[in-house]
Amino acid sequence: MFKNLDKKIKAFNKIITKLNEIEKHFYESGINYRKNYMLPIIDILFEEEIKKKSIFIKKIKNNLKIYFTLTSKIAKDFLLSTENIPDHINEPQTTELINRISKKNTNKHLIFGGAFIGDMAMPISQNYKNTKIDKKIHCFEIDKSPLKLLKMNVSKNRIKNINIVQLALHNLDNVYLDYEIKFDGLTKLTQKNKNFSNKRVKTISLDTFCTSKKINEISLIHLDIEEAEFNALKGATKILGRDKLTAPDIIFEYCTPNTYFMNYGILPTNNLPKKYIHAKNSYICKFLIKFGYHIYAIRDFSSNIGRKLKNVELININDIHIKNVPHCYNIYATKNIDNLKKYNLIVCKNVHPKLMWHENKKLFWPIHK
Repeated sequence: MFKNLDKKIKAFNKIITKLNEIEKHFYESGINYRKNYMLPIIDILFEEEIKKKSIFIKKIKNNLKIYFTLTSKIAKDFLLSTENIPDHINEPQTTELINRISKKNTNKHLIFGGAFIGDMAMPISQNYKNTKIDKKIHCFEIDKSPLKLLKMNVSKNRIKNINIVQLALHNLDNVYLDYEIKFDGLTKLTQKNKNFSNKRVKTISLDTFCTSKKINEISLIHLDIEEAEFNALKGATKILGRDKLTAPDIIFEYCTPNTYFMNYGILPTNNLPKKYIHAKNSYICKFLIKFGYHIYAIRDFSSNIGRKLKNVELININDIHIKNVPHCYNIYATKNIDNLKKYNLIVCKNVHPKLMWHENKKLFWPIHK
């Protein structure tokens, strides 16, 4: 079933190693070496495999095998990992924060909205190996290509604690939304429709899903669903309304409204302005603050760096240094401020949430390695 790419990968390993070595020469240069040079070279080296969506296999920590295609930036960065066996697939510090939350709450459920191929769920699935089978990681995914690989990753690794759900998280139940696949890893919901077709997906709210599955205890809700995060949270008001000891923590991707247009040629939805908006003034953060959540940006790489950094750094949403340019980063929201100490998190000030080696060290590099 799988094309054996071992020989080709081994043949190009020296090139990949050299590409990683060269990256150090671009530190603080202002030139995004990985985006401008490394990824285009991967496109050339594996042009045939990308067109055919050939399936690659790469190990990560805990002897997990990850099945993926080189049809997304996440997958290409994963292939370019500086480690033969990395401890994450993408976004190392966010993965580590989820890992710490899950380890401290193995008796609770965990929800991933926009699970992709399991880039976050797979590394932390091992934390639940010895827990009751009804305490599961619930993975929502609607894009057929990543969904196929997610199912493969779960099946081939014999993981019993991941529950895959092919429904779209929304504030309304049982409506059908059109969705547009720009590329693997970016699937956008669009307008509502009454009738089902192959290009439409059925919705469910988190409140309804959790009630129907009798899910009472939730440690974390992670959302990465391309501008649909706000609607998903509006469909979870009962869950969000719990007290600080029982309400789940939230991690979601925040992008300025002009990000998709600048990076992908996609116009902003919901009549949002096309200009820069600070996260603290966004609808989604104001919504969570009303429920009593404290909001922090997670300092992280949008890539695979081989091995995660020892420390997880946060920035209070009011203390973020941001360039007035399109950007995306992950946000951590918690009702219980004691969780910062519980998960050994470090709060920084006046730095950028995006960790980027090619940018200014003072603002874009980790403070506590």
